[in-house]
Amino acid sequence: MELSLNCLILGQTMSECFCVDIGEKNFSDGFEVKFTDFKVSHLKKKLFCKPSIKNLIQDENEMDIYRVDSKKVDDETNNLQGFIKDDIKNKLNGELMKPKLKLTNCFNTEVMDPEGIHIFIVLNHTGPPRGIAQGPDWSDASSVYGWIQKFTLDRGNRRLVKSFGKNFELYQREDTIGTLWNAIKKRYPYRGEDDKNYHPIPVLAGGPGTGKSRFLDEIERLLRHYIDESDEEIRNGFANMVVINTTYGNGSPANNKDIRFDIRSNSTTNSTNGETSLALRILFEYFQPQYEFVKLTFSAFNTLCNKSKAVDFTLDTALEVIHADFIKQSKQETSSCSPLVLVLGIDEFNNLHDLEKNACKDLIKSIGGVMCNSPAKIFFIPILTGTIEGAISKYITGSMHEPILLPLRLLNDDDAINI
Repeated sequence: MELSLNCLILGQTMSECFCVDIGEKNFSDGFEVKFTDFKVSHLKKKLFCKPSIKNLIQDENEMDIYRVDSKKVDDETNNLQGFIKDDIKNKLNGELMKPKLKLTNCFNTEVMDPEGIHIFIVLNHTGPPRGIAQGPDWSDASSVYGWIQKFTLDRGNRRLVKSFGKNFELYQREDTIGTLWNAIKKRYPYRGEDDKNYHPIPVLAGGPGTGKSRFLDEIERLLRHYIDESDEEIRNGFANMVVINTTYGNGSPANNKDIRFDIRSNSTTNSTNGETSLALRILFEYFQPQYEFVKLTFSAFNTLCNKSKAVDFTLDTALEVIHADFIKQSKQETSSCSPLVLVLGIDEFNNLHDLEKNACKDLIKSIGGVMCNSPAKIFFIPILTGTIEGAISKYITGSMHEPILLPLRLLNDDDAINI
């Protein structure tokens, strides 16, 4: 052995480092390469054979290698997992190793620390890792659940309001939550009935900046207060509750990717499939899937799903995936657990309407259908919010379900001053 290099992938900890040995004679693409002729390009090919790298990128050209100061790496041991690419140069004296360089010109074995980290590897993803790109069978909940688990998951409800106003005291929303809770309690005994008259759709409408998104951010806390104050039947029935907030605004704005043409239709003309646009948002917001070292935006996730024929993904299937994960995460038995109460906030749905009225019509129709006939052991509670201009009936079309209009009072002077 002529050279032994300790390697670390950017974003990992020291416990995940690995060693690459280079001998006097090596083979690359079927040809023998002597150590004196061994270049950085050959090292890339050797590294790409490592499963920890090969499973994350498509080829060695999506990898950059930096020679680093091993002493500085030791000094930063506790911070390495949070490092970004610029930190390699700024904090570790990192130097990009160009493919044409010979390793004999990069490393001096006489002064190298044999136990230190010698190179940092940066994986420049240009596409999804292997096993993700082909996608699941979108009509099968178990297939979708298996596929989504190939990502790095960061479950947890994200706030819709992330900047100004997110920490303001919530005022004048007693009527809003009270009206919603009364509608939910009224529906609960009829949750297994398919009569649409038992299942009105809650709608919170108002102008920009009136607190619609903020209300959804607080909805879990507000509902749990009412549940805790209720009788034993309600407390038991709502023991398993998940709140997911989706949006057609910032972060996942409505765009042409949401207007999928449903080729499953038996009619001679294709129909727009707004249902899939919501189902994918549910999947993304609940699981928050990411590549291992690269942030995945909803736009990129939507594009990835589009390539694998996600038109077959329905709201029913999305809810079944969430239910399966909830059971697994809470370590309950499917046969004995209480039903899952799934509260779904759908913010700025008016943006989908403004983009394509038929897609919004399809969305409302599918929401009403699932309320009447939810998957087994799921009590589905959607809440639509949006900026409405004119009659609400112009937006809530395509379904005979009665809308329940939630009041949204403007703040009085005292409350505004307190905020």
